[in-house]
Amino acid sequence: MFGIISKDIAKDLGIIFLSLNFIVFIIQVIKYKKLENAFLTLTGFLIFIPAFFVSKTIRALLAGVTMHYSQYIAITLKVFLSKNNINLIDYNNLTKNIFKIKGYLIWIISYGLVATSLTFFGRISDSFFFFSIF
Repeated sequence: MFGIISKDIAKDLGIIFLSLNFIVFIIQVIKYKKLENAFLTLTGFLIFIPAFFVSKTIRALLAGVTMHYSQYIAITLKVFLSKNNINLIDYNNLTKNIFKIKGYLIWIISYGLVATSLTFFGRISDSFFFFSIF
């Protein structure tokens, strides 16, 4: 993990950290009976998990930024739904309501495809990412 500890110890710490995150998630669900708050805490912790499992700092940073942006898109969707009085849980009008948010769905799917494609198929050097961020 960034040259401070060995990869094996970093991986073990990551697994412990991940396990503790899920325990906190379960405790929050039981205590507050609201998934929304529990997922907020869980995703806040999960943003830092890639640092334990990748060997290059820039890749951990990119994974965290991608997760944060995905979370931002989901929060924006919730605001949009409440402003326009759209209830996605209304099963009688589910098709009509999903059609109302097709722009968001297209955006999220496109973003996911581009991010995944760049991760798996991109052969750009780490220095490109470093200079585009800083």
